[in-house]
Amino acid sequence: MEKPEHVAQDSTLLGGPLPPSLSAVQSGMWRVVTERNSAGGKVLSFWDPCLAYLRSMCDLQYALYFLSDVYRAGPGIFALYVASNFLSGIDTGIRLYHTNRVLAEVEQAISTKKVNLDRILRTLAWSIFLELISATWQCLRSYADRTLAARVDLLCKVREMKAELRADLLSAQKPPNGRNYVPPSMRDNMLAHIFGMFDALSSLTSELILLLNLVKNQQHGYVFVILCLASPVLRRYTAGSAPLQNMIYYVTDSSYRRALAFYELALSHTARAEVISSGLQEYILAEHEKAIKGSGPMKSWQDAMPCEGSDPQLLSRCLLTLLEEIPLLFYILQVARNPSQDFSLTFLATLQQTTRNMAYTFYSISWSHSTLWAAVARAKALYAEPEPDSDNELHSGDAPYPPPDADPTEGMAIELQNVSYTYPGAPTPVLRAVSLTIAPSALVVVVGANGSGKTTLVRLLARHLAPGAGTLRVDGRAAHAYRARDLHAATALLAQEHALHAGLGVGENIALGDARAAHDTARVREAAGLGGADALVRGLPHGLAEDVVPVHTCVSMLAGGTGGGGALAEYRRGVERPRGLSGGEKQRLAASRTFMRLLGGRVRLLVVDEPSSALDPAAEHALFERLRAMRAGKTMVFVTHRFQHLTRHADLILCMKDGELVETGTHTELMARDGEYSKLYGIQARAFAGEDQSARA
Repeated sequence: MEKPEHVAQDSTLLGGPLPPSLSAVQSGMWRVVTERNSAGGKVLSFWDPCLAYLRSMCDLQYALYFLSDVYRAGPGIFALYVASNFLSGIDTGIRLYHTNRVLAEVEQAISTKKVNLDRILRTLAWSIFLELISATWQCLRSYADRTLAARVDLLCKVREMKAELRADLLSAQKPPNGRNYVPPSMRDNMLAHIFGMFDALSSLTSELILLLNLVKNQQHGYVFVILCLASPVLRRYTAGSAPLQNMIYYVTDSSYRRALAFYELALSHTARAEVISSGLQEYILAEHEKAIKGSGPMKSWQDAMPCEGSDPQLLSRCLLTLLEEIPLLFYILQVARNPSQDFSLTFLATLQQTTRNMAYTFYSISWSHSTLWAAVARAKALYAEPEPDSDNELHSGDAPYPPPDADPTEGMAIELQNVSYTYPGAPTPVLRAVSLTIAPSALVVVVGANGSGKTTLVRLLARHLAPGAGTLRVDGRAAHAYRARDLHAATALLAQEHALHAGLGVGENIALGDARAAHDTARVREAAGLGGADALVRGLPHGLAEDVVPVHTCVSMLAGGTGGGGALAEYRRGVERPRGLSGGEKQRLAASRTFMRLLGGRVRLLVVDEPSSALDPAAEHALFERLRAMRAGKTMVFVTHRFQHLTRHADLILCMKDGELVETGTHTELMARDGEYSKLYGIQARAFAGEDQSARA
């Protein structure tokens, strides 16, 4: 049956055509995309692998930086961790050695009919003692693992914080990869992956020593060693193997994607009311079943990838299994040829167990090699120094702001010359050839329909964005000549999306407007009053200290089921529950934070971008009046959807349309032109008149 036109159609090329550097494999409904060999298909010279290896070896310095920091975080715990890894590595060899001694003593007693009880008990006591020591250091290793995991997590968080705080607005919105960032899921095992090779090599060394000790008195003893090593070595190199690599995988089957859409709709809490009120339950289940039936073969994405350590083909597997028995067959043949030589079942049992252990150890070495370099890559991501300004779209100069000769009674002078801006990835510019001049201490109102470029313009003025083309000048000088930190310190931005910061009290949320005075409670209270949040603060149980948005740390672990009932579940719902604040209350707190900044006396430019969308007209008018009252020594730029009151006080009105500055002037001048501004003003006037008549009725 054909799909209706309004139903999403098949899209097997999700993501578009592949770049030459990528390759794709289809596995049923899954598409797996991987990076090609970095050589790009060219013939490698003799030196290319050598140079790649040398580059990898150079990256080991980052692992050393990481280990140095972990050591400094807790030298004793780190030493315990290293020692326990070494002991864990040799543990298998030591156990096999003492098991061999116990069995040898028992076998000798059986064969000679003489029991040397003292030697047997002494050997057994040593074995028990070593078992207790092994159990003890396993507990100590577990303790060291947990402790160091918490410290590694903190170490990664601190470096991540520093990297994020270096980044500007646009850079911070990009994925953090390459910016001193390691995903939380990969932090816990970084240390284990670095020491994994050390552990595996320790284990191999102890097993080789045991093997050599076993065969030293055997005829053709070193042939035994070669035969024992043959199976694990060949098994490692005949198994299907692929290095760890970067990849993505996603569903291309449109029917299965449709089934997933209905699954998410069924589980969506935000859509629950609509599902219930529209009676969509049966439709969702029926369409999900129909989509599943129309899907392609149900295969795993892993079927498209050669996996590390995957099973060899049947013939190879059989040959390798037989090869494991070659040492045993060789020994039996030796006994058959020379029946007079001593025959030891203990030797046979220990030999077989050692061979199997070595097979696993060789696999561990191979796996540890891959995970070691993965951990080194994560350490490099964590410690590599960024190139100058690589974290930022904005370039910072060396000149201080304000300049030494600046008049402290005047605000910031701003000039834009043919400024255009296009957001990364956007097909068209959001601002086109904007030119304007804002005099010092001017009050400017920016008006325009939604999507006209108002917010982008004020972000440019606040130096959160840099012009893609054209010039932005501040006090007669190119803005990028000044230190970006100084310009930001001289600018206050009050925007609609100002958030409350989790885990900080109301007072500290306000105090962040000027962190230098964060402990000045009197100033915080004054800022709360100016922002209209004083009544809110008085109504909170702990006043300024109230934590209205707690940090979330609570994790639910449900044993024996997934139910959400009971006393524990009820108690959990009360843990870290945020206090409900209205949009207007949040905007009052955001405004209070801005007043805290204004009271500091450093601000020369105030940018106000739609800060009152959740406030009623009276509260908005009062907020703007309090902001205007602090105008001395500041240039003020306002963007608001209710601009009738402000434009009458404005020294300059900027009217935006479709990314262009179409009109500039005062309210009187623009009304006389009967252009775009006059049209917008008339629409608002009629809307307010209608609201007023409705209120009277």
